[in-house]
Amino acid sequence: MLVVSIVLLLVSLLAILPAPTNKTWRLKVGVTEFPLLFVGISMIVFCFSIFSHFMQLAPAIVCFFSMVLFFTPYTRAQVVARTILSEDKEDQSHPLSFKTMLTGVSIRRAGFETMVYKNNGKKDFTLDYYSSGSVMPSACIVVVHGGGWDSGDSKQLDRINSLFVSLGYSVAAINYSLAPQYNCPEPVNDVLDAIAFLKAQSSLLKIDAKRFVLLGRSAGGQIALLTAYTANDTTIKGVIAFYPPADMVWAWSVPGNPWIMDSRTVLKNYIGDTFENAPEKFHAASPLEFVNASSTPTLLIHGVSDEMVAYEHSRRLNDKLKKLGVCTKLLTLPWATHACDFTLSGPSGQLSTYVIKGFLKNKFATI
Repeated sequence: MLVVSIVLLLVSLLAILPAPTNKTWRLKVGVTEFPLLFVGISMIVFCFSIFSHFMQLAPAIVCFFSMVLFFTPYTRAQVVARTILSEDKEDQSHPLSFKTMLTGVSIRRAGFETMVYKNNGKKDFTLDYYSSGSVMPSACIVVVHGGGWDSGDSKQLDRINSLFVSLGYSVAAINYSLAPQYNCPEPVNDVLDAIAFLKAQSSLLKIDAKRFVLLGRSAGGQIALLTAYTANDTTIKGVIAFYPPADMVWAWSVPGNPWIMDSRTVLKNYIGDTFENAPEKFHAASPLEFVNASSTPTLLIHGVSDEMVAYEHSRRLNDKLKKLGVCTKLLTLPWATHACDFTLSGPSGQLSTYVIKGFLKNKFATI
């Protein structure tokens, strides 16, 4: 029993400390976004230690500290929730529900139709289109998946697409050119081609061709931001980026933990070269470089404890946007790591969706 309690204590440290390896990072996502599950496991071991025939005090004490640590993501999330409420004078519904963490988010799965939005002469590029179901044209959210630019697809973390549909938005989750076969800016061109396709089909799809919002995660966040800041397209009313690499030059100069991810190899495959050989390509791939006073309203969501894409990326981008007077918001999640929106019912998922809803209603996004 003591061994089990010690293992639980070591796992609980992931709630407050960086993950040292890729496998422990995956475990950390569970620890920080399903905290009640781990609290429950610790409580079972605690009760077994206390109420067993041979009361074992040491394991019980260790389990007690594990429960405290496992619960910290929720308590820290409550602090962020109170801050959000103090800033949001219109919507006073609570951003974080203990009940939702227990029962999950109830969302009816929306159906979608897979469409070919272009062919580059070698392959078809598809998108999954979720109709809002409205008889009137609705704003469209274009979702760009993550995956280090070399993997992932339009089905990734797709539950939020059904949430958007329930709120009255259309959604187009796209597939794009993957590294190392394709390099930046090909994925950006794909997003623009997808938007052009949606505009051309807007009457049939019941899309308001003047109202698009881009949403991307991780690598998809970089693509979404770069598209929004360089496209010069006034129909892109907002961009939402989860944990995006916004400064590719800085990312190369400060590589992450190789036990988590070989970040320089990932960057080289996407950019097509090293920074030493082609610094101009890294500058051209950095959303931060293209920010100006007319940039698209931006919502950034990032965990401070992100071991794959440092929180510094979003902090730098948000600071620059603010200095230039651009409408921007950075939702800082102190406990969260990469892929923190894995579940909509976790602390990060609940707070993120709450803030996204507000952003989509914001007068600057004109949704």
